[in-house]
Amino acid sequence: MGIFSKKANLLGMTFGIWNVISEAKPIKKISMWTCRCECGKEKDVAASSLKSGTSSGCGSCGRKKHGMSHTGAYKSWCAMMYRTSSSKHIAYNRYGGRGITVCDRWHLFENFYEDMGERPNGKTLDRIDYDGNYSKENCRWATYIQQSNNTSFNHVVIFNDTEYTIAQLSKHLSIKYTTLRRRIITGGVLDAPIKSGKKQEMRKL
Repeated sequence: MGIFSKKANLLGMTFGIWNVISEAKPIKKISMWTCRCECGKEKDVAASSLKSGTSSGCGSCGRKKHGMSHTGAYKSWCAMMYRTSSSKHIAYNRYGGRGITVCDRWHLFENFYEDMGERPNGKTLDRIDYDGNYSKENCRWATYIQQSNNTSFNHVVIFNDTEYTIAQLSKHLSIKYTTLRRRIITGGVLDAPIKSGKKQEMRKL
């Protein structure tokens, strides 16, 4: 399964220079969506063609397809658009469901790519201000540790009189993040289970 589920709600999303404006009548059980090109032309397009990037515009207005549907940047862009616009996304309540939006400029993939470039290996799209929207000013390509240090689910522990998030401490102690977190939760490192937003003191290793 790719970024989207087979029954994903694409309403309001942008693919290339297609803007999805309404759901269309299925053709032989194929999910179809009515799209409007930047030039104003409307056409019913198969959901699979939109999601795969094989159709990204009407093809008659002089705009070329970006040809980047298989790049990391495009996959990150699709994921960003989906989790902020579709209630069917598993993490929608943490994004679109709590008011996180994508700036108008980034509704077009080419603009997103111009601002952010290709996604570096080992990094994903991250909002600098966790409560802010997706925009050039508030986004970066970040490592997993940087992202985990920048979420509302951070747990803070005190080790040798210094405060750490679990991700920071795992790096400091050269212990795998998941291993350290499991030890903390099960009492292998802490005397009591850790709680979100609470500071706990490390009493034993």
